[in-house]
Amino acid sequence: MYKALIVDDEPLVQIGLQSMITWSDFQISVCGTASNGRQALEMIRSLHPDIVITDIKMPIMNGLELMEASKSLPEPTPEFIILTCYEDFPYIKKALEFQAVDYIIKLGLKPSELCQAVERALKKIQAEKKQAPSAHTDDSIFLQNYKDKFILKLLHNLFDSGEQFTLQARELNLSFHADKYAAAYCLISGCSPLSLGNEQYMTLFQNTFSMLSNLLGKYSSFHMVSLDMKHFCILFEFYENSQYYSQQAFSEMLSDAFEMIHNYFNVTIFCAVGGYKDDIHLISDSHQEARQLLPVCTEAKPVLFYQNQMQQELPPFKNTFNITILKEDIRKAFEEYDMWAFQHITGSISTLFRSRPGGFAQAMDVTSNILHLCLTMIPESEKYLAERFSQYRDSYRSLYNQKNTEQVMDWLDLFSQSVIDFYQSRYKELKNTLIQNIMQYVENHINEKLLLNDVAAIFSISPNYLGHLFKKTTSMGFNEYVTQAKVSKAKYLMFHTDMKIYEIAAQLGFENSFYFSRVFKKIEGCSPRQYLQNQEPDNQIKPPKV
Repeated sequence: MYKALIVDDEPLVQIGLQSMITWSDFQISVCGTASNGRQALEMIRSLHPDIVITDIKMPIMNGLELMEASKSLPEPTPEFIILTCYEDFPYIKKALEFQAVDYIIKLGLKPSELCQAVERALKKIQAEKKQAPSAHTDDSIFLQNYKDKFILKLLHNLFDSGEQFTLQARELNLSFHADKYAAAYCLISGCSPLSLGNEQYMTLFQNTFSMLSNLLGKYSSFHMVSLDMKHFCILFEFYENSQYYSQQAFSEMLSDAFEMIHNYFNVTIFCAVGGYKDDIHLISDSHQEARQLLPVCTEAKPVLFYQNQMQQELPPFKNTFNITILKEDIRKAFEEYDMWAFQHITGSISTLFRSRPGGFAQAMDVTSNILHLCLTMIPESEKYLAERFSQYRDSYRSLYNQKNTEQVMDWLDLFSQSVIDFYQSRYKELKNTLIQNIMQYVENHINEKLLLNDVAAIFSISPNYLGHLFKKTTSMGFNEYVTQAKVSKAKYLMFHTDMKIYEIAAQLGFENSFYFSRVFKKIEGCSPRQYLQNQEPDNQIKPPKV
């Protein structure tokens, strides 16, 4: 199924284009509409449409500026169809220079003309997919998965330090400079896989999730992450100059968006919003509050704010389990590949709740948290877990179909054993992949100052464990490897560029040329200048590999 985005500052044009042709005949769904180029650019970044139909003349950012800006996004550039009220040759010429598929005149636009333009766009998309089969798309999905895991780690307070958070955010090109933040925990209610069928339900969830993301994107800055086929969480960012900075305005915006979703898909979204936090590092508290509040949401009051509920002096919530008391032990177990420790943790939880069958809500909560905690920490585990839970209708998301505490603990036991089997079967591969990724990171950042603590933070492992693992796998320490990689790069630059030795030293992050020469001599047995005089150029000089 392809996706199309409609961009025009006239609402009637947006509506007209959506209804002018039967989009499903082309295997296309209209994933959203935007009123200006800047709004459309954000939607392109989040929704990844295949086709964008955009007006040329719009406020804030026009259609041509949108086309140019979209080329700098990490996602694949969509195909553009240009709308204009003016047969203005300079505009049209510029649009074609930007490789627009077609341009159509809005005045008197006929369905047949729109169909022809869409068909041309689809032909171009299909031709490009044959030439480059989805490599870029895979990269985009890969990056989005990492961003989702980053947000989940943030919501669960899984970063070891502020430094680790900052480094990983920088690597993912994420920034947090809002005036305040809040986490929302949401549930889609009103239908189930049993009533619709698994594939239809998955399509419904994906369409609901996509439409909600589109609606919220028009009003607010946020990060939205799907947890399973019923639950999702949202990290909202609030700026003082926004009209939705006040809780009342924000609440009305959410209610309007959810009402539109209900009218369109006949589902209800229950949404619990945690307390507002001035510091992004406190967002896990807001997330915990939202999780505590969600069971209180009702059909009459589907949107609740934790701050309001606390003012009513309601009794304390008892349906959630604070995963933070276990997260450090679970994190350490994964970090050190200590599956006995992980089995001990989950086994203790299973024993506890089996002796207390009345604690269904808490059992479901702690098991759900362990599931999402593991998914953020275990690389490439989703496919494996889906296979292990293939006997269940919703794979490992079948957790949410369990009806009592005993069933939840049975699910947890199977999940725990599946994780253990996954690690045991791929222990060497996981370690080697980690080392290869670290080595690739060193190569990509060879011009920077590479410290053990910083690199460990990037890969969410402790410095001690990284040093131990690196030494055991490569027979050299991490710092030694970095030094050899820098010297190897320096040798290549010495022979294949006109750079001076002091320029090479500066580019590779050495404090000065004297220190660089001393390091170089320690590894090569001679100074950089002597090496240049005594050696022949080697086009294959590269950083050392395992």
